Amino acid sequence: MRSSKNKPSFVHTGTSMLMVVFIIIVLITFSAAILISADNDSSLTEKLAENKTEYYAASNLGEEVLADIDDALESAYQNSSDTDGYFMAANENLAKLTYDFTSLELTEDDKLFYSIEISEERELQIELQICIPDDNEGSYYRILQWRSVSTRQWNGDDSLNVYVPGN
Repeated sequence: MRSSKNKPSFVHTGTSMLMVVFIIIVLITFSAAILISADNDSSLTEKLAENKTEYYAASNLGEEVLADIDDALESAYQNSSDTDGYFMAANENLAKLTYDFTSLELTEDDKLFYSIEISEERELQIELQICIPDDNEGSYYRILQWRSVSTRQWNGDDSLNVYVPGN
């Protein structure tokens, strides 16, 4: 009589084949997920690099304007004998500065504001406080604000569907 030990079992050969197919499917799934993730990371990196490049280009323009402001304030300080004369000469010198990409706005409390477009939806806003150099460690101004802000109009969805009994 033959024993059942010598018969090859279908379960043993089928199980190993199913395991191989399952492993191949898992590897293909993970490969696809990694490929999609790498593509998303690449596009995000490109957008980030573009945003940083635009910001630093605008920041460089802001620094150039700041250098001109510094020169105008230094000239006003050297050509004036008192505080009132300094602020009057500073206003005159700053009014002479003109740019294609921005305009300087001087307020009554001796604050100077200008902005530079970074992109269609962002701008760099710069605000300075004009100071007397003797009172401000030798500097003609104090930077109050140097920041990137969104210029896009926000249209939030403020509708809320609330259940009202009887309607």
